[in-house]
Amino acid sequence: MSLRPALRRWSARLTRALRRRIWLVLAIVLAGLVVLALIGQSVRNRLEEARTAQSENATWLVAQAEVETLKLILALDRVAPDHGPEAEAELRQAFDIYLSRVEVMDSYMAGFAVLAPLRDGEHWQQVRQGTRDLQQLLDGSTLLPTARLAEAQRTALSLRKPMRAFTTDALAALVAAGIQGRETLATLLSRGAEIGFALIALLTLTVWVTTRLSRRLRLRSREAVRARANLERTLAASLDGVVVLRPDGSIVDANPAALALFGMTRTALIGTDFRHLVPGGSATLGGMLLRGAATSPRIELTAQRPNGQRLPVELSLTAGDDAQGRPVRFAFLRDISERRSHEASLRAARDAALQAAEAKQRFLAVMSHEMRTPLNGVIAALDILLRTTRPDPRQLQFLEIAERSANMALEQINDVLDQARLDERAAPEEAVALNVTTLLSDMAGQVLPLAEAAGNRLTLSLPPPDQAWVRAPRRALMRVLLNLAGNAAKFTRGGEIHIAARLEPDGAQQGQHLLSVEVADTGIGIAPDRLEAIFEPFERGENGYDRDTEGTGLGLGIARRTVEAMGGRIEVSSQRGEGSSFRILLPVAAAQAPLPESRSDLLPELPMAGQEVLIAEDNPTNRLVLREMLRHLGQSVTEAADGAEAILAANAKAFALILMDISMPRVDGLTATQAIRSGRGPSAGARIVALTAHGLPEELERFHAGGLTEILPKPVTLARLRPILASLPEPVLDPAVLNELRALLPAAHLARTAAGLEAEAKAVLADLAGLPLAEGLAERLHRLQGACAMLGLRRLVQALRGAEAHLAETGACPPEATAALAALWEEAAQALATATGPQDGSAAE
Repeated sequence: MSLRPALRRWSARLTRALRRRIWLVLAIVLAGLVVLALIGQSVRNRLEEARTAQSENATWLVAQAEVETLKLILALDRVAPDHGPEAEAELRQAFDIYLSRVEVMDSYMAGFAVLAPLRDGEHWQQVRQGTRDLQQLLDGSTLLPTARLAEAQRTALSLRKPMRAFTTDALAALVAAGIQGRETLATLLSRGAEIGFALIALLTLTVWVTTRLSRRLRLRSREAVRARANLERTLAASLDGVVVLRPDGSIVDANPAALALFGMTRTALIGTDFRHLVPGGSATLGGMLLRGAATSPRIELTAQRPNGQRLPVELSLTAGDDAQGRPVRFAFLRDISERRSHEASLRAARDAALQAAEAKQRFLAVMSHEMRTPLNGVIAALDILLRTTRPDPRQLQFLEIAERSANMALEQINDVLDQARLDERAAPEEAVALNVTTLLSDMAGQVLPLAEAAGNRLTLSLPPPDQAWVRAPRRALMRVLLNLAGNAAKFTRGGEIHIAARLEPDGAQQGQHLLSVEVADTGIGIAPDRLEAIFEPFERGENGYDRDTEGTGLGLGIARRTVEAMGGRIEVSSQRGEGSSFRILLPVAAAQAPLPESRSDLLPELPMAGQEVLIAEDNPTNRLVLREMLRHLGQSVTEAADGAEAILAANAKAFALILMDISMPRVDGLTATQAIRSGRGPSAGARIVALTAHGLPEELERFHAGGLTEILPKPVTLARLRPILASLPEPVLDPAVLNELRALLPAAHLARTAAGLEAEAKAVLADLAGLPLAEGLAERLHRLQGACAMLGLRRLVQALRGAEAHLAETGACPPEATAALAALWEEAAQALATATGPQDGSAAE
């Protein structure tokens, strides 16, 4: 295929067309430029005349206004105190002329852009005000009184200075506007002339270039021939196969790479249907060949050689024409066998990496469980010994050493789990209302023993009370602060640790604030070149840190990532040997402080109610320790050694709380929970809390989805159990309180007490439902609370407190609250009658 004849024909046609028409185009352009220049000159003359006329008229008006002012002053001066009508008529005529000039000038300025700014200026406003004052003085009776005449003279004289200043400003503005207008118009016209001359030069150049173009086209035709020869050589040397096809798929030509790809000679390949060489994609190729798109997307097909061998290829089609103008298609093919092999290797490597990551997560989960399970027994047993016994000083010292060591081991496990949790990008903790002062005080209380043990002094700077309440993720923030303050206590000996908090406005968001908490110490400090490295995982600083302290090196990295997950940042500044300062900046929203406690809230709290609690735990040590903790807190405990026993116990008895271990033999805790929830036993709706040493995010999400109410990570302590027990619904009748009364009072006395309570309750409820309310009802309601509390009617006590609060705040109790109170009393009365009746023995059981 050759391009030389086509290029020659096109070059000849273009040269002839340019030579015939270029001079006509040039003549028309030149004639247009002449006409444009004449029109521009005419416009310039007319604009100059119009602007000059307007400026001269304005100049005359401005000057005439000042002249009329002077004439008015002279007319006032000629009027004698005993003047006659003729003198006054002359004065009024002078004023009328002056007034006319002022009004004409004011109207003129309103429509004239040059003087419009002066119309609102100070000088002209003084002239207008003085003119109005003169008009009031000179209007009226035929002969002006002497006093008014003297006042008019003073007013006229006061106009002279502002009128003179206005005249000067107006004339200066007119002169400046005239000069600027002329200069602008002259500049525009000059530039227009320059552009016109440039256009002429450009057209002249175009003619010259066009004349040369015909010569150069002949040279380029020869260059095109050479380019085609080079292209043919390039295609011959290309490693990708190139095949020229007809739209029906028949092969016209191919380069050597295509011949090698299909394993065929040129003679055998020419005329072959290309679709037969890629049998798997013949339908797709047929449509692409017929559409003839400029460039098709790359597709992957399987090519087949005459010997039956198959190989993967990548194909792209491009439409074009041959030398005779007939449509052809260019197919570009590439053997991708090696790439497919690499992709398979990469997929295998990726799968291996995913399996390794999954194995790591499983390892962390298993190690978390296997290490937390024995630690749970150690820490819980130590917690019971320290809080329920009285060891001697030497025993106490060793117990505290053991507790600190166990907690340190647990802290290191938690650091590793926190790192894994952050790697998994778990959902951030929800923000809650918290008191910064209380949070920092609690945190300082936990860090203080460590700081004092190293001879350090710990001080706090707290925000003012009106800035103390904010909304922030409390647990995450507490972990970060404990980490920073704990580091300060570890790396400071005989120095000071200062923690300061304040609330700053957040300029980035309206209504938001930045909580700034700074932890500064006078410890060993950090070298400047290590300030970023300390936030990397498993970095523990320089040798000074490694010698004197223990830890995983994860704390600061976890702290930074936790703060960043909350939308904040950590800043650090330090000098080696001079101490360190870590500062948290966290975006928070202001929160409302809780309402003050009502009178009923100030009543003494009842002791923790005894509830039926089921323990499902396969480890005997952990089960023993947990049982003793619950009994110490006044609970009735039932034990199950695995999930199967837990299911049987929950189906046989109603439990207020089930503490469910997750990893147990026979039936695990998650399966047992699902069985209890799906069954119809008395504990199907019980609160089931997971006791687990697992700590990875996906595990915790699975536990929640399986029906567990909440998660209680091991180790379990008394401090962690108390809030869970306190949040259980109050029982109608607390058996522990009733059993104490049975031990102190005879049965008959207890029955009479219950009967008296019933009579008093019915009377109070009747008065509470009536209108108007009886005198002293609030005091009787309060006494009834005390009586109910004495008998252990805990749920009724809470309801009576609510009714008392309504009564104190509004002077009445809502009907729906009264009805609910009456229904609750019926339930409490029935439970009390059952407990104090003849079957006392069975009830006590």
